[in-house]
Amino acid sequence: MREATFAEWFSLTAGGYNYIAQDGSEQTAAPNIPRQDWTNGVRQFKLNGSTTNLLLNSATLATQSVSTSGNIMTLSFYGTGTVTLSGAVTAAVTGTSATSRTTYSMATPGGSSITFTPSGTVTRAQFEAQAFASPYVGTGGGVVARPAEVAQMATVPTALLNRTTVTAVARMRPQFTVPEFPYRALIGTAGTYQRIGTSGANNSLAQAYDGKADLTATLGSGGAWMAGVGVACAWDAAGKSLCGNGGTVTSDTAIPHAWATSWYLGTGTAANTADGWYDEVVIYPFRASDAALAQIASKYP
Repeated sequence: MREATFAEWFSLTAGGYNYIAQDGSEQTAAPNIPRQDWTNGVRQFKLNGSTTNLLLNSATLATQSVSTSGNIMTLSFYGTGTVTLSGAVTAAVTGTSATSRTTYSMATPGGSSITFTPSGTVTRAQFEAQAFASPYVGTGGGVVARPAEVAQMATVPTALLNRTTVTAVARMRPQFTVPEFPYRALIGTAGTYQRIGTSGANNSLAQAYDGKADLTATLGSGGAWMAGVGVACAWDAAGKSLCGNGGTVTSDTAIPHAWATSWYLGTGTAANTADGWYDEVVIYPFRASDAALAQIASKYP
């Protein structure tokens, strides 16, 4: 086994989004260049799905009303000013500095609206229909949608994952939450046969799909796994096994399909991106034992 460069692993399609550099400064990546982000104090590959900034003329926020989705939505901005929310949600959110991003997530009712009234300095404002602040999307007189970043696996890892005998491991720190986005693929295919992801059945499960039967394994109680996820899935002609965060290994005799044309990191399609920070992906050309799965299915230190 050897380490591989990013280019040997993936072909990245990305629009050039913001990231935090090692010195703590905010930088903007060039298009199709991986973001090596240091938000969590270590270097991690940052991957984000699509979003839409619903605020107009976002460079300097002016008073405006926005319709609500009925889901968790998030306001974010820079500056030391205050944004007062009225209507469907009432709150006063005060910023901390011109260089630090302030975020405020809220449950919203459907079919209603929120009015945002700024005072003081409020710049680079964003309001989006998800439970976290994703990279800033600037707007003018209309809302602006940002497409998902797509990390498609290259020829060699694709060939490895299409073997009949494989062990695949992914370690990352989620930015999404399972109650909000129950089906997120850490390693997935373009179709419905994503191999490793989160489950809608419980807030703390990983799930493997194979077109025949679902297999689940506990990631941890409550939302503790948000601090880090390590999942491993192994399969061969006898079936498959799955383990999350070193917990109990679960197995079945359903044999996964091994014919996927394309494999991806952090998604099965652009609609179910597992937003977050990725530490490591490993593919072994054999099915690991249950004891080995429990060891390698650990979050990154």
